[in-house]
Amino acid sequence: MKSLSSRERVMVTLLPAGILMIVYFIFFARPASQESDELRRQIGIWEDRLPSNREQATVLAELRRLEADVKKEQAAAQERKERNESIRAFWDDPDAKAEGGAFIGNLLAENGAVLVEEAVASSEDQQTFTSLLQPLPSAQLWRLRVAGSYEAIRKSMAAIGKTELPLVPAGIEMEPKVEGNQSIHLWNLWICR
Repeated sequence: MKSLSSRERVMVTLLPAGILMIVYFIFFARPASQESDELRRQIGIWEDRLPSNREQATVLAELRRLEADVKKEQAAAQERKERNESIRAFWDDPDAKAEGGAFIGNLLAENGAVLVEEAVASSEDQQTFTSLLQPLPSAQLWRLRVAGSYEAIRKSMAAIGKTELPLVPAGIEMEPKVEGNQSIHLWNLWICR
């Protein structure tokens, strides 16, 4: 075989290496580069979806506010539950019911109304207020006949609503005016106690 010159030796060595490099680049490096470009693009999409620090701080502040609201609502619900239990306990105590009756008489007198008659409501009245009495099994419905002006009754009802005693006004009805007096009315007032 013929001896190769140094230039030919370099060509014989570099040409197959160059061809190998081209084949490697076409079949292996380029697809790998395309895959890495695709992965970079997908990472970029996910990074765009991640909230910024400012957005995270806003969400955390809102979360804290909502947690505080939930705690307030839970405390209010617990307070209502305890209040309902104390109301039921109050209605189970006969002495407390008597105290409620005396309180109503004093309250009416303080507001310019007069308690004319007080009695446990009739069975007809009980049926009328069934939906109110169902959640309060031990409560009694009382019918009060009261004499007084509209203003005195309005003040009395407002005072009953503000009292600490668990008195629940169930209904009110105005009768015709007292004969000979144009400012005094007779009222039927139903109260659960």
